[in-house]
Amino acid sequence: MLEQEFAALQKQQLDVFEQLQPGKSDLLAELSRLCPPAQELQTDPMYGDLRESLLRGRDAHRRNAVLIERKLEAIRGTLNSLQMENPSASVEVYDRLGKVSRFNRGRAQFDLVEGHRSLEGERHSHAGLGGRQHHSQRWHCKIQDEHRWQGSDLGRHLHLNRKPTMYLPKQFDHPSHARRIIRENPLASLISNDDDGFPFVTHLPIKLEANPEVENDASHDMLLGHVAKGNPHARYLQQRPEVLLTFMGPHAYMSPSVYPDLVRVPTWSYLAVHVKAHVRILEGEEAKDAILKQLISDHEPAYAQQWRQLPTSYTEPMLNAIVAFEMRVLNIQTKVKLNQHRPESHAAMHAAYQAGNPTEKELADWMRRLGMVA
Repeated sequence: MLEQEFAALQKQQLDVFEQLQPGKSDLLAELSRLCPPAQELQTDPMYGDLRESLLRGRDAHRRNAVLIERKLEAIRGTLNSLQMENPSASVEVYDRLGKVSRFNRGRAQFDLVEGHRSLEGERHSHAGLGGRQHHSQRWHCKIQDEHRWQGSDLGRHLHLNRKPTMYLPKQFDHPSHARRIIRENPLASLISNDDDGFPFVTHLPIKLEANPEVENDASHDMLLGHVAKGNPHARYLQQRPEVLLTFMGPHAYMSPSVYPDLVRVPTWSYLAVHVKAHVRILEGEEAKDAILKQLISDHEPAYAQQWRQLPTSYTEPMLNAIVAFEMRVLNIQTKVKLNQHRPESHAAMHAAYQAGNPTEKELADWMRRLGMVA
């Protein structure tokens, strides 16, 4: 049923989506009614399989909720754009921002009056769906309503969210590589303001959940993370949920000897991604456990079985000692600084990096990936 719902959302089949909701609501209510207390459930020989099924269902719920919100965001943005003096230009603006592009582009090129009415109807239809929250508290399976992420705060700060957080000349701007850099360098610097307004930084591993609807564009993705409950950052995230994350890829010194002449200076080559994001704290042990399992799956899959076999007397205190959260990407910048604008240096630069240490060899690989050398 959840897969049918996901397919209906992808195809914009709102009537099919609505038809699925009553049955899903009844099923969740019945599951919640039939489920025995946790202590009894854990002694059942089928508990492991049942729990895995329910976790998959919860993740599917979360995926669908994210997709609903993204559709709503695109509709809200398009409605705002239609109020501009030049409607066709506004469509172009939102297409560049990745909003309208998630719909059929031809659908955006419509008559202004009829298009506005159509989008308004779709917005209210979504709002009606989003307003129905069905959940099982025991398994933390939720369909979030329309205000899951957005609300008035993000709308008011749309301009601030698009402000750059680093200097990014055009020749170094490579947004399509953001996902790869994050996945290969998952240790992020998470930055918030403390109570005195001074930046507070936590270094932590991040799990990237790519939006399946969009290829090579991390601006619609989700990030998952956790911090120790005793870390003041946990409180800052609740009080001030908009954050900045930075990811640092390979970097190395570049000697001016790579140039054919002497009137040059050295520089530093590096890859970096900056992400502005909005944090939502995840409650409950199931949500925390799911994030830890995803990190384990990324970095040491063989440990997953050992984690599952640990006694609850050990795992419950461990889970209780962390604060887990997911972060919706608001804006992202990707900088790949490899002297792209100085082609006379590329051959010697690549040769030097290829002969260097492991990090320099990574930069040589990136030069080939960008087509800077054969």
